[in-house]
Amino acid sequence: MKTRLVLLFLFCLIKTFSQETINDYKTNINTLPIEKVFLHYNSNILITGEVLTYKVYCFLKDYKKPLSKIVYIEIIDSKLNSIYLDKVNLTDGIAQGDFFISTNLNSGNYKLIAYTKWMQNFNDFFQDDIFIFNPYKNKISHKSDINVKYTQKEDTTIKLTKEKFKKREKVVFELPKQVRNNANLSISVRKKTPFYQPKKSNFNFLDKNNISKTNPKHTKRLIKGKVISKKTLQPLKNKSIGITFLGKKDFFKISKTNDKGIFYLSIKEKNYSSKMFTQVLGSDTKMYKINIFENKKETSLNTLQKSKINTKDITILPDFRGELIQGKVVNKNTLEPAINKQIGISFLGKNGFFKISNTDEKGIFRTILNEKNYPTTVYAEVLDKQSNLYEIKIIKNKKLDFTGLKFNNLKTNNQIQEMINLHSIYNQINNSYKTSNFITKSPSKKSFFKNDFKVFKLSNFTRFKTIEEIMVEIIDGAWINKKNNNYTFFVSNNNYFNDSEPLVLVDGFIVNNHNDLINITTNTIDKISISHKNYVFNSKVYSGIISINTYKGNYKPISKAINLIELITTEPIKKYKFPNYFSENNKRIPDYRTQLYWSPKLQSSEKQIFFYTSDVIGDFEIEIVGFSQNGAPISLRKTFTVTN
Repeated sequence: MKTRLVLLFLFCLIKTFSQETINDYKTNINTLPIEKVFLHYNSNILITGEVLTYKVYCFLKDYKKPLSKIVYIEIIDSKLNSIYLDKVNLTDGIAQGDFFISTNLNSGNYKLIAYTKWMQNFNDFFQDDIFIFNPYKNKISHKSDINVKYTQKEDTTIKLTKEKFKKREKVVFELPKQVRNNANLSISVRKKTPFYQPKKSNFNFLDKNNISKTNPKHTKRLIKGKVISKKTLQPLKNKSIGITFLGKKDFFKISKTNDKGIFYLSIKEKNYSSKMFTQVLGSDTKMYKINIFENKKETSLNTLQKSKINTKDITILPDFRGELIQGKVVNKNTLEPAINKQIGISFLGKNGFFKISNTDEKGIFRTILNEKNYPTTVYAEVLDKQSNLYEIKIIKNKKLDFTGLKFNNLKTNNQIQEMINLHSIYNQINNSYKTSNFITKSPSKKSFFKNDFKVFKLSNFTRFKTIEEIMVEIIDGAWINKKNNNYTFFVSNNNYFNDSEPLVLVDGFIVNNHNDLINITTNTIDKISISHKNYVFNSKVYSGIISINTYKGNYKPISKAINLIELITTEPIKKYKFPNYFSENNKRIPDYRTQLYWSPKLQSSEKQIFFYTSDVIGDFEIEIVGFSQNGAPISLRKTFTVTN
């Protein structure tokens, strides 16, 4: 129930989905839900040819499951260019992924960024430094006086059987008792590098008990305000006022004006933000003015910034069911919004599918992608006989502002340069001998129409050169009509013939103009499936379905009225694999892994964890990161040595 109320609140806030006042829900919602993202990744020092692996933890500030179902991962270079963008599906606030460090990248300091769409409204994101060395491209400044040190402290709770191991030897350790059966963890085992590693982003922003020492002593605070009409200068009576505090301590308050347009707000929270935003909920910001007065005698805290927030400041809904696609349709001639038009959104591919959405009174349409690993070739078209009269513009979200990011210059010494060269050789050898270090888990494909179709596999019949011949000679219960050089497909429906058109698909693409299919190359068609039932998709009725599948799923639409939508598919779930020398006979295959083990789903119920060392000698570090069930951060480290 609470989740539904939160979503209703979001709809009201952006004034796109609903005009309801939040006052109906004020007894249930007293905070604006703020999401936080944390990344545990295998290393912030990487050589080209290696893989950056990561696990995402996302939750609301009170450690509950997030609203969002997708997290976006970016790597930003020093010129603030995004050189990598990915998105991962969240399951109970958890996700995973990886990124191959290409030899096309220059050596330098990069930023690893993670955020949800809801966080974009506040320009909030996780960020950390990563340093990439490319020995094949740009040269790095060389200084012999660089201090080589490793700053991270070790934890004594990880117990190894010994401190030194031989090559390809099994390493076993037990998880500490305090995290067993009570934590969500990930583990990385990697070779230490002779380089000063900047401290990774800590958990302070997540810690319930983290109270800044710079905040003055808390006392009660009273805020007073008055709301007047800009047009009449008269007070606005009985209006709900939303007051948002944004910062490390985010929360939302609601007050109400009296007969004089006055509202009061008493703040009891500790260590809250110094930024305050106000708005009249459900009203146009151009119609009113808010004046804030403070009783400074009742507080010793710093004065809040007196600013306003309107509905335009929060424009992005969270991906609470999947990725949201929005667009606007206008008439090309009049530029007026196209109202109540059906929009077909087709995901073209071997496992292609479609969605149909309606435009509202502003010509806006929306559709939600809750499928996983969908095709990236996406088209949108107005499902109208005169679709060429309309223009579709996809609405893109505002981008994050990275102008405040600071980047450090890379510098090396002889020891660091030797490490770079050696690791580069290791990568080349490993990449030459191994096919993959992970197994992709593909979700099971469920038929959208279940058993409603009769399938005609064309390889079982005589091949005909035209689709017209195929419909006449092979397909039962379907045909093509020709009138004034226009072709229309039909399906017999409910044991009688009718004049309503069916839905015609090719590789998941909705064929709006049936003329486009007359000249299709028939030897590319694998099968044709026919359904004789009635279907209703978002108020559009179809008498049956004709679904054509090509062998490769690469049908190319020829309609000039379609719009291509650029999407990035979500990262598939992977299970990472590593050598097991107890059961595998790989003695003759070189093993120069510097990443000995990585698991984004470490089972805390497992008493013992094990992995095998490689042919690389030196100091290695076990790093375990995660959160307990009540949201307490966990970070454990242990070093061991591999010798000849």
